[in-house]
Amino acid sequence: MKLDRKKKLAAKVLNVGLERVWFNPARLDDVKEAITRQDIKDLIKEKVIKIKPTTGKKAKKKRKWRRGGGKKKKVVRDKMEYVMKIRKMRQYLKMLRQINKLSSVEYKKLRNYAKSGIFTDLRHLKEHISKIGS
Repeated sequence: MKLDRKKKLAAKVLNVGLERVWFNPARLDDVKEAITRQDIKDLIKEKVIKIKPTTGKKAKKKRKWRRGGGKKKKVVRDKMEYVMKIRKMRQYLKMLRQINKLSSVEYKKLRNYAKSGIFTDLRHLKEHISKIGS
C-alpha cells in the first residue's frame, strides 16, 4: 500500500516534514480513501493522522532557545557613566596639554590609560599626574 501522496498532502496541511506525519495503522483504509485537503483535516480531527514529536539536536536546540535563560543584558547606565567619566578626563588632559603642563607623549600615554580604565575617576587621574610631576 503506497501512501506517499497522502503523506505529502498531510504534511502540507499540518505544515511539518514528511517524517513527522504518522498514520494510524488500524485505519489505513480511511487514509487511502482521503482525496482532498478537507478529508485530511477531518482525519486529523479524528486522530487518525498525527504529528510525531521532533527529535535530535535541532529539537534540543529549539527547546533550549525557547527557555529564554542565560541571555546577557545590556546595561545602558554603566555605559553612560563611562562616557561621562572619560569625557571629563579627556577634557582635563587636553587642558593640561594646551597650557604646556604635559608633553604630547605624556598626553597620549595618559589618554590611553584613561581609555583602558586604569583611572577610576578624575581625582585618581589628578593624583597620578601629581605623582609623576613630583
